[in-house]
Amino acid sequence: MDHNISRPDLLPLTVASLLLWIMTVAGIITWIIVHRKIVRKTSLRREIRMGILLPSGFVASWLMMQLLGRYVFLAG
Repeated sequence: MDHNISRPDLLPLTVASLLLWIMTVAGIITWIIVHRKIVRKTSLRREIRMGILLPSGFVASWLMMQLLGRYVFLAG
């Protein structure tokens, strides 16, 4: 990866890679647990379930993209 290109969408390198790995794994595990516990609850309205599932899934996928951005040059 060319480190001369400024990437404002990625976390700075001052955030340790090990910490990013830990946050990513924790985010994915949290999403899986929340998904398994909430997705089949018919007592909760659909809007409430989506209000819980979408933010947890967004955070997990954002952390995964941050981690991938450390090792792979991601370009749109």
